[in-house]
Amino acid sequence: QTALGDVRGDLDVTPGHFQAQAKSDNQRFRLSTEGSYTPDQVDVDHLEVYLPDGAALTADAHVDRQTQQIHATADITGAAFPQDLPHPAFQRTSVKGILSGHARLSGTWQDPLLKGTVQSDMVSVEAHPVGKATASYLWSTSRFEVPAFHIGSGLSGRFSRENENTPTCVLDLAFQHAPAVLLGALQTYPVITAGTVDGNMSLRQNKSSWTGQ
Repeated sequence: QTALGDVRGDLDVTPGHFQAQAKSDNQRFRLSTEGSYTPDQVDVDHLEVYLPDGAALTADAHVDRQTQQIHATADITGAAFPQDLPHPAFQRTSVKGILSGHARLSGTWQDPLLKGTVQSDMVSVEAHPVGKATASYLWSTSRFEVPAFHIGSGLSGRFSRENENTPTCVLDLAFQHAPAVLLGALQTYPVITAGTVDGNMSLRQNKSSWTGQ
């Protein structure tokens, strides 16, 4: 018994092959995967996950056991942001939307590299619609970076975080006739529902303190 209801499934493993499937009693949650393996490599031919709220994930992967090289791709559709992304940093945001995206994983088990893009046809800030959103991202064991993101027609920016002994975050924003409500996404300003914003903002975080202008 889980938060998804009563989930049941089966796993079938034979020499060189595996497959598994599971679903909730109302079939609103479903999972299926199939692949093959040898002493030298593992292949996930497909992985499909469907969540009750309509989000869907499809993926495939190849792992070389000798070199530990990884190659994988994934696509997601209908994901509710931030609800379907269980990370503490996302749960505090006032930005909401339905996301789709593509990701590619490469590198090795010890040094993986994840690159991808996400987009939404409509996002809102404090329940106020602000338009489309797009972003590219890059993650490794030492760094998380969003080289470019755009929200609506008037806000663009970039974000980076170094995951070293002393984490450092950098956030640069450019506003050009942007709806003032977008300032609410920073959770630093009270919600403004009228007017537009022009200008640039740069924030830096070292340890637990932010500085900016």
